[in-house]
Amino acid sequence: MKSDITKVEKSLKAMLLSGDYQVGDKLPTEQELLNMLKVTRYSLRQALKKMRAEGYIVSRQGSGFFVGDPSQPVAPPNSQKLIGVLTTHLADYIFPKIILGIDQVLAKQDYSIILSNTHNDVARERQNLMTLLDTPINGLIVEPTKSATLSPNLDIYRELLRRHIPMIFIHAKYPELDVPVIKTADEQSEYDLMQLLFKAKHQSILGMFQIDDQQGVDRMHGFVRAYQNHPELTTFSNLILYQSEESFENLALKLQPFLNSTNPPTAIAAYNDQLAIRLIAWLQDQGYLIPKDISVVGFDNYTMSAYITPKLTTASHPKSQMGITAAEMLLKQLAHQKVNSLEFPPKIVERASIQQLTDEN
Repeated sequence: MKSDITKVEKSLKAMLLSGDYQVGDKLPTEQELLNMLKVTRYSLRQALKKMRAEGYIVSRQGSGFFVGDPSQPVAPPNSQKLIGVLTTHLADYIFPKIILGIDQVLAKQDYSIILSNTHNDVARERQNLMTLLDTPINGLIVEPTKSATLSPNLDIYRELLRRHIPMIFIHAKYPELDVPVIKTADEQSEYDLMQLLFKAKHQSILGMFQIDDQQGVDRMHGFVRAYQNHPELTTFSNLILYQSEESFENLALKLQPFLNSTNPPTAIAAYNDQLAIRLIAWLQDQGYLIPKDISVVGFDNYTMSAYITPKLTTASHPKSQMGITAAEMLLKQLAHQKVNSLEFPPKIVERASIQQLTDEN
């Protein structure tokens, strides 16, 4: 029975968020809703009761139900100071430091944070956004999911903005939304990494980029632009493009033909340090010497990058500073101050994973 009530609630909220109904519009009659949703009268009434308490709908005696405005509280406003933080991941890679930076700033202003992650899955993003819609948050910091693709969840983001909930994006943004973003200089940083490889006389470079996130697309653009500025080398360039759900084993299968070709890459530019570290371990297992046989560069300056052998050359990521800045910008929005998007300048961290080639190579 509880699942039926939840099903009705989700279906009705999706209907209201679709844009087909505006505040004040009359909803279908109870019988029409029963026919549409195929549930019991009890389940329907319980769901309507809950949605009325949340402000999604209002009832008028003798007239039925009408679309309400959940941005207008139906009960005394919640005194808790709460910020939503929605990222693709929480507990691994660079994300703990980003979240720590956010919390350091917000805790000083007596804000608590509610954390959720999407694993870069749009269905999970939608589920978390629906939960945040029903949570009395004061603001939201978001890392968009599959930011290089058209989001199916723009309707919920627009509803949050319609409710005047301040919002900051990190790493990338949905271009359809007018929301400030804090990001790294992905394209220029990748371009600068490529210049290091060219300076070390590498010509045949393989780029491996995750292209369902805008960061990956921008880094790929930096890779391509570097070759465009060296037209005599463009025939030596190669790319492997992949989606976030692809396994490393699948990427290794894609990589193998390049390694076995008559002109194998002398260097690999990886989407991030996470991929670069796995590549180095896999290549070493295959008998390659890094960087003597193949040089590898990453992106993000992940902590482990300084401790592997060889130490990884990479592009820096501000991590905790990104979290601090995002929280500070959100606090300014909460104080009704205008904030602008911000891009951290490129900074390359040179270590030991690039082999200097000679003309004989």
